[in-house]
Amino acid sequence: DLGYYPKDVSNFYGLGNSAKPDKSLERNDFYKLQSNQYWAKANLLRRLSSRSVVYFGATLQHFDTSIPTGERLISQTKPYGLDVSTIAKFSTGITSDFRDLSYSPSNGWYANISAEAAPKTLDNDSAFVRGMLDLRGYFSPFSRITLAFRAYGQKIWGGYPYYEAAFLGGPTSLRGFLFQRYGGDSALLGNSELRFKIVRGSFLIPVDFGILGFTDIGHVWIENESSENWHNSVGGGIWLIPAVGEMAFSLVAANSDEGLRFHLISGFSF
Repeated sequence: DLGYYPKDVSNFYGLGNSAKPDKSLERNDFYKLQSNQYWAKANLLRRLSSRSVVYFGATLQHFDTSIPTGERLISQTKPYGLDVSTIAKFSTGITSDFRDLSYSPSNGWYANISAEAAPKTLDNDSAFVRGMLDLRGYFSPFSRITLAFRAYGQKIWGGYPYYEAAFLGGPTSLRGFLFQRYGGDSALLGNSELRFKIVRGSFLIPVDFGILGFTDIGHVWIENESSENWHNSVGGGIWLIPAVGEMAFSLVAANSDEGLRFHLISGFSF
């Protein structure tokens, strides 16, 4: 598996919970950076059952940070990783998927437990290890209503490049916040969602259509920060599932203490 993201523009607000963006600086792209990302991955899968898989993988990754001209937060703070371009990572994990439909689940559960290690090699001067847990559950007490819940967490041991932090924020993470808004040594996220089906697909209307409401909450931890500030959002939206093809689409509005944001998602957030 080979991949390339040329001139990818992303955000860097610093690590921890306490960083609050300044609106005037934000308009001047103070928190922006640009990167070229390349990677090569190899995975070995072994099926344990019809619904469970264990996997082993190796990744060679190149992350070239380019700081645009002008004042930028990342050039002022100079986090570890600006000069760490190429790293190697080795991973293993197990995935169990007992959902009735992966793209639009109404009953069942999903679990992924994984570990990743990046040794002190190539450009990486500090080895680190990451553990991750992703649990999701779905329950439909009535034919038109689905309750969905998710608990997600990760923890990093060792010194890591800033772009490998445990991040929260974005349409499939902590909604109502920018992508990778918060980062740290560890992160914890909780999502809950109610989905209500208004229209069942038929010959005349070949789509399922409905509405949803949700609440998200998350927090990151970083050494030498004692913040107890949890970040939360609430919102709602619409979703549809075409009769042809295994796919879904949703549009949500999420409100947080950083304002109202809209997310267009291929599928559901989880």
